[in-house]
Amino acid sequence: MKTASTTKAGQKIEAYRDQRGARLTREALADRIGFVTASAVQQWERFGKVPNARTMNRIADMSIAAHADWFEASVIYERPLLCTLCDLRTDDPVVRSCSEANCPNVGQEHSQMERAA
Repeated sequence: MKTASTTKAGQKIEAYRDQRGARLTREALADRIGFVTASAVQQWERFGKVPNARTMNRIADMSIAAHADWFEASVIYERPLLCTLCDLRTDDPVVRSCSEANCPNVGQEHSQMERAA
């Protein structure tokens, strides 16, 4: 685990995706929000970046995170280890490790990494 900081909105976005399991990737969420990229979602989750007003309004309309959540002081917490290819949590007891059959990238070379701060 690695200590990192983000906004309350970033944590809520990550929790929203986690609650929906592996089927809601950053790319899928970006498509649902519209006019954003998976990279932007990653920036919100990992680095506390703040989107433009249009995107912030859309995220609030989807009941993922409120406007005020973007401006709350950064929170320090532990981030899980993730597979570099599939982005699944390696500490999840269902996944166990990326080399097991539950990984969508079975057969490809895998490694673990810590999320960047």
